[in-house]
Amino acid sequence: MIKKKITQIERPFICATLFYRDKLSTMRVMKVSELKGAKAFELNLLPLGNIDKEDLKDIFAFTEKPVFTTLRRSGPVAPEGTIIKFHGTEEERMKRQLEALELGSNGFDMELDTFDPSPTPTQITYNEDAIKKQEEIIDKAHELGGEVMISCHKFDTVLKAEEAVKIGKIIEERGADMAKIVCMNRSYDDTIETLRGIVMLKRELKIPFVYFGMGEYSKLTRVMGPMLGSMLVYCTLEKIPSSFLWHQPLIENMNAVFSNVDWSVTMVGREERLWKTKP
Repeated sequence: MIKKKITQIERPFICATLFYRDKLSTMRVMKVSELKGAKAFELNLLPLGNIDKEDLKDIFAFTEKPVFTTLRRSGPVAPEGTIIKFHGTEEERMKRQLEALELGSNGFDMELDTFDPSPTPTQITYNEDAIKKQEEIIDKAHELGGEVMISCHKFDTVLKAEEAVKIGKIIEERGADMAKIVCMNRSYDDTIETLRGIVMLKRELKIPFVYFGMGEYSKLTRVMGPMLGSMLVYCTLEKIPSSFLWHQPLIENMNAVFSNVDWSVTMVGREERLWKTKP
């Protein structure tokens, strides 16, 4: 089965997040999510542990929608939200994502500080050796027919729009196919600033991107971001009691927004003509 590339999906789209410990739970949630409107899947490899390669193949083959993977240094498990850690090197993390491509994934997400983890939550590296390794990983992914999203999570930082654009440009320069930027929102002023950043990124970046905030005030950025330029919205099938997953919209709710809200901009400069009455 030949699937669309992630960047070929009509934008914006719903991306269902999968954080489950076993194959059958993952496949169940995947199928129901697809029926409710998911157009792609982010499969988190961390909760699956050392899953058998044939089982991983089964997961990728279970949907006709594109699937991309993540393998974070730490992350939650659904449905309880327990945080677990990856025990291995950066090289081992990236090797598993490349192996997933060979087993049927469409691409993967790697952090902007891959190969040079940040001691503080800046998640950006300027180390030349690390950058070279990142670029080599991207080249390998492209050779295998996959796409790479580079992500930058500024967990404790309220970003100005201009700062978000700078991060997006760095991601673009490193050869990524897609950019993901996440910041913190602690007020409605922060929310508005994040939305302003989305508009600026839409204007300045050549590659597709997703940008949103974290925290209670982030919910609007997740829902409105796709209307202003973000390529996708991460959604869950069920509410998961973990910091950032709790704020992800439910798939059915986001699908209702997409189906019932008109945010198209048409007839620019022609509104007067539209309503003029002919003599």
